[in-house]
Amino acid sequence: MILHHLGNALRGIRRSPVTSVVVVASIALGIAVSVTLIAFYHGMRAEPVPHKSAQVFRVLLDNWQAEKPFAEPDLAPPALTLRDATHLRQAGLAQNEVALYHAQTFVALPGSAGERRIKASTRATTRGFFGLFEPPFRYGSGWDQGAEGNLERVAVIGKTLNDRLFGGADSVGREIEVNSATFRIVGVLDQWDLYPLFYDMTREDLVSDELFVPFPVAVDSLKLWPSFSAQPGEPAGDDFDTRFAGSEAVFVQYWVQLATPQAREAYQSHLNGYIAEQKRLGRFPRAAKAELLAIPQWIERQQENGNQRVFVQTLVVVGLLFFGICLLNIVTLLISRFMGNAGAVSVLRALGVPRWAIFVDHITEAGLLGLAGGLIGLALARVGVALIGPLFLGASDDGIGGSAAGDFGGLLDASMIATAIGLSLLGAFLVALYPTWKICRIAPTQYLKSL
Repeated sequence: MILHHLGNALRGIRRSPVTSVVVVASIALGIAVSVTLIAFYHGMRAEPVPHKSAQVFRVLLDNWQAEKPFAEPDLAPPALTLRDATHLRQAGLAQNEVALYHAQTFVALPGSAGERRIKASTRATTRGFFGLFEPPFRYGSGWDQGAEGNLERVAVIGKTLNDRLFGGADSVGREIEVNSATFRIVGVLDQWDLYPLFYDMTREDLVSDELFVPFPVAVDSLKLWPSFSAQPGEPAGDDFDTRFAGSEAVFVQYWVQLATPQAREAYQSHLNGYIAEQKRLGRFPRAAKAELLAIPQWIERQQENGNQRVFVQTLVVVGLLFFGICLLNIVTLLISRFMGNAGAVSVLRALGVPRWAIFVDHITEAGLLGLAGGLIGLALARVGVALIGPLFLGASDDGIGGSAAGDFGGLLDASMIATAIGLSLLGAFLVALYPTWKICRIAPTQYLKSL
């Protein structure tokens, strides 16, 4: 019986090839636009490291001025001062902890005289980054504690940078120049697509990092100026040490891994005690606030505090409305298409074919058109996420500084494929209901007289 209805549906599609193409194209276009936008919203709400979501926390301390908060409603700054981050690192109370900040550097091969300088999105970080966030390595690994403690100039580079400098070959042990300082490569990451770039949501141009250098080297030796910084009151000076080392300027993002509720309570208690101690020294003028935000809480705070999530939500609504408009245009086409076959349907009714069988034939025909439109729409959505991805994540000035999360293909996961197929089938069935009902309600004698 199923094959019978499928055969009838396919014959119906072949009878009106032009209309079929228009219906499929309309559904495909609506699916491409709506699923592209839904995929980005889905990516914004995804769990970056789901098996650690309950263990990894962003540390926030409110050192802002007493008169007003860093941001409404009464939010602490999204980063720490260098002195506070240094204290937490030296205390070493977490199972794993990471201090990091972003900078822009220029990278070149030794001896190239700057002829092939590449602007690289650079992450100054401690060695715990690679264990906490688990980026995939293609070659080598992260640096060890000895290299970090001895201020060795070692680096991990991303796949895009490795492809440009070394043609994708294993570059572990090779040297590069970072702002004219020589660094030895100890690891090369594989493609690592993150959306959003959750571990640093303080900047607008959230391109993926392509160079990772030890935090102490960046601060003590290179004096890498952070891409994001904020300070209550006027900046203290123009050189790195005056501006950041001893001031209230915030620029260091700090993450800790606390495996148990008891560990979290102990760490929270330490933060509260630290703030109380600093208050006695004249710091932290606002009401004491030390926060440990789990990854989902941190992402939600940054997206809600900014305009990104609202913007994408609005676009998703617009995309679904566009899909609805595409479907409304199909209704007229299907009415014309089905009613054009009224004579044949009248003959079938006169021969005793029940209405439900005719209904199933036409609904199956609409479902096949919807399925075809959904599959084509998915292919177009794949192109769409690649084209508009940089508009969401930003891009470096020269388009080289970092990879904007690869080609974003990972956003179209199994759930998005199911969403696309489900929307296309549901949409096709809904728009076919009235035309199918109309053809099923015709009086056979009305058309049989004209045959």
